[in-house]
Amino acid sequence: MHLWKWMPALACGLLLGGCGGGEPEARTYNVPTEEVEPPPSNGGMANAPFAANAGGNMASQDLPSGAVNNGGNNPDWQVPEGWQEAQASSVRRASFVVPGDNGNGDVSVTSFPGDVGGDLANVNRWRRQLNLAPIGAGDLPAQLQPIEVDGIEAKLVEMANPEEQKATIAAIVPHEGNTWFFKLTGPLELVQSEREAFIRYLQSVDYP
Repeated sequence: MHLWKWMPALACGLLLGGCGGGEPEARTYNVPTEEVEPPPSNGGMANAPFAANAGGNMASQDLPSGAVNNGGNNPDWQVPEGWQEAQASSVRRASFVVPGDNGNGDVSVTSFPGDVGGDLANVNRWRRQLNLAPIGAGDLPAQLQPIEVDGIEAKLVEMANPEEQKATIAAIVPHEGNTWFFKLTGPLELVQSEREAFIRYLQSVDYP
């Protein structure tokens, strides 16, 4: 299960917003904090600076917070209506909160050298986050849907845990020796309703 922790600054901002008078305070959204799990294998990550047993902000992918995303600029993209920009980090290139009636969705954008352990390891890592059993290599092809992102042959992954009413949809995008992950996770109904918006978001990505 994910543990949501809000920074004290958010609480202060909410208190100030209710005091009346003066200019409205800008709101800051913070990404969830997740438990640390070592990466599944080196998988091209030999040069990535991992910090063993490090805690802190995770990219919704169980990667150590010591892993930093690649340098350079983010691609251009069109943020869907209703998505609210949240705080990025050394792991996340970008974050968005997707408000919902029964809980919010979380969008993370990350980029790392190599393949981060490969498709099977990444899919099973996301399945663990939903408390789903891992799959084997023979089942992997059925989990990967082809999708084009800025002319790049990418892969779309969708999974859900109906019993716990939560789901994930993610894109794996190889680009210039790195792997980009665009991931939406949250309540099942919200993820289903935001699927088309997420696809449009992916199709709007324009790498520099």
